Amino acid sequence: MPGYVRSRRVTVAVLLLVVACCCCHMQPVACRSALYNTNATRKEGMLNVHIISHTHNDPGWLSSFTQYHRTVTLDDHTIGGVEAILDSVVLQLLDNPDRTFVYADLAFFVKWWQELHEDTKATVRHLVQQGRFEFTGGGIVQHDEATSHYSGMIDQMSLGMRFLQEEFGHSPKIAWQLDGFGHSNTEPLLKSMGGFEAVFFGRSDHADMAQRKQNRSLELIWRGSEAYGSETDMFASQYPTGNYGPPSMQWFFERRDDYGKFLADSVQDDPETGTYNVQGLIDEFVQRAEEWQQAVLGEDNSKRHSTPEAPMHCRRLPRR
Repeated sequence: MPGYVRSRRVTVAVLLLVVACCCCHMQPVACRSALYNTNATRKEGMLNVHIISHTHNDPGWLSSFTQYHRTVTLDDHTIGGVEAILDSVVLQLLDNPDRTFVYADLAFFVKWWQELHEDTKATVRHLVQQGRFEFTGGGIVQHDEATSHYSGMIDQMSLGMRFLQEEFGHSPKIAWQLDGFGHSNTEPLLKSMGGFEAVFFGRSDHADMAQRKQNRSLELIWRGSEAYGSETDMFASQYPTGNYGPPSMQWFFERRDDYGKFLADSVQDDPETGTYNVQGLIDEFVQRAEEWQQAVLGEDNSKRHSTPEAPMHCRRLPRR
């Protein structure tokens, strides 16, 4: 979600997904939408879908760390920029107290935090205290589990957790391994020893995932060490999609190509444009939610909604 998103767009982004179901917040509150008749309370007798607004940002992939962090101007429009994601999140949380956001992978956050004005830092701390800006994972990155040495896992987690303690007095309880490749029981071992209560991940072997979906065992108790026994048991859950994104690429707001041109298959929520497609996307979402419910335990369905990694206009928060 690099960049600033207009208030109405973000409201629709969250509420659109819950027309036929209900969001889960810390306390029941009424959603502020003039377009959709929804609320954030649980409704018995219906499939309740929990939507967690979050973002995943790789510190290194096709560009450098700094390039991903900063906004880039190309052909008179703004693209990229993880700092723009964080700026936008804070602005939108302030705009509507019903909104919440989850953030992991602190590499970019630390850099962003170091450049903030003290008044803005106080605002973010208040949002964290309210539970509306929540940290998961707690490490500098989402470390790989299969090939990393345990000392590296400990070091990078320690750096991140120390930062959160010093700045927010906060220790995450949920591990957030959305984009890791490969798994080892070192993960639940270290996390259980660090006070974590659960781990969520997106990827696994396709054959293992297919079998687990069939027998509804995507949720499990993962034991980190037979020697330490139940002390290292941790609740683990895998997303039914095998990833962490929205139901399809159409679930992107204001998605653009590399040159800033709006793509026709993004969400079109204005009937006057002639390309209105909200009802079709609602139908698709309900269908997917019903499918995923057949693969998980319990009567609810939890969909982690990834914010779109697409170029958008941005508003900057005050720097030093």
